Amino acid sequence: MTMSHLGAMSRLYRGIAAACLFAAISPAAAETFILKNGDVLEGTVVRALGNTLSIKYFGAGMMQVPIKNVQRVEIATEDGGVVSGQVTGWSKGVYRLATEQGPLEVVVEGGQAVAVTVGADADGGSQAIAQTTASPRPAAEPAPSVINAGFVYVGPTDDGGRTFMYERGRQKLADHPLVDATAFLEIDSEDDGQLVDAVDQLVTDGANLVFMTGHDSVEATIKSAARHAEVRFVHCGAFDPPSNVNVICGRIYQARYLAGIIAGGMSDAGLVGYVAAQPTPETIVGINAFTLGVQSVNAGAKVMVNWTNGWYAPAAAQQRAKELIERGVDVLTIHQDSPAALQIAERHGISAIGFQSDMSAFAPSSILTSAVWDWGKMYHQIIDLLDDGNALSRPTWLGLREGVVGLAPISERVPQHVRRLVELRQREMVAGRFHVFAGPIRDVDGDVRVPDEQVMTDEDLETMDYLVDGVVGY
Repeated sequence: MTMSHLGAMSRLYRGIAAACLFAAISPAAAETFILKNGDVLEGTVVRALGNTLSIKYFGAGMMQVPIKNVQRVEIATEDGGVVSGQVTGWSKGVYRLATEQGPLEVVVEGGQAVAVTVGADADGGSQAIAQTTASPRPAAEPAPSVINAGFVYVGPTDDGGRTFMYERGRQKLADHPLVDATAFLEIDSEDDGQLVDAVDQLVTDGANLVFMTGHDSVEATIKSAARHAEVRFVHCGAFDPPSNVNVICGRIYQARYLAGIIAGGMSDAGLVGYVAAQPTPETIVGINAFTLGVQSVNAGAKVMVNWTNGWYAPAAAQQRAKELIERGVDVLTIHQDSPAALQIAERHGISAIGFQSDMSAFAPSSILTSAVWDWGKMYHQIIDLLDDGNALSRPTWLGLREGVVGLAPISERVPQHVRRLVELRQREMVAGRFHVFAGPIRDVDGDVRVPDEQVMTDEDLETMDYLVDGVVGY
């Protein structure tokens, strides 16, 4: 397989919707939504963000409907029955319904209920009460005995951040016993046409396993999977995939929380800056985890967010960093694919925390640590899972325990008591004794989003659309 570059990096802003869930729509069946105003919709939920459903309904396209406006939903089963109830939530094709018989979870495929399960009982378990005759999704085929892996990059491999770490991971993948060859294509945007063309080229060159690495490449992944049914695809992000697409998620928010402890412990001003990219759930989860870490050691501290509206936007990132410093932040972190903002921190003598890779070389006097990925370990574990026949159709989450996220070396400037707390929290996370998003958690309006003694689910994290108390922005 050959390596080629198709251009320099630029990105199209797609906002939160591009990171949400996508599902295939079947015209043969649909849910029936009875709204409180008396309207009736025939359609299928394709995504949910917060408490709003995106319903594709026949004859008119897409409608955004707040859950509170739905009086009830009726869902047919293949054996002729109907499941009906008030919608209390939806995630990846699974409805949570309130009914006279109690809470239900209903798995829907192609507009029909394929499994119905009673909600949690007094002992915390659940009991299946109905199973339709719908054919199960076919089991995943094992990974090919010889893998030719192709990677689609949407940023330069020398960006010092996300794509740089993807490329290091690709290089590490070469020593996996199932991998015969790897190659990559670098394109200049996340335009669906360019992404699909890049996949076509990799497959023509012999790729039988393709890693899609873009933030906003869900639709292109689905299109490419339909064009190349014989090829396996891997996408890092939460959505409802076709059968030949495997979904993986990383708990980088765990490393963000640990980095927040360091930022909070090092901030005398109690004001930490955050240069953020786009307001997707991934970015919001990171901001919130970091803020909770800051507040765990500096209860009155605030995290001030300034947006670039671009993933790889060095010039904008530097400008946003300058604005934050002018407003009085004394520690700065980023969600960007380049270290440009940290170079501004270095020039102004401001402490900084990197992201994606160990960014200490770009700001050696400022960097305290970085929240980092080890994509090599991630890729190895993905192939091992696929080789065992795991479908990964629902997101498989890997984090500190699996060694795919963590912190870069911590600066000697960080006090020992802060370092010891970071080490303690990391051990507790790995052991499952500490959860970043354990209640009580309030949003910026003071509303309780996670009650005391409750922990957010992965499904909740996939659609997080609010900022926690302590975050400020402009």
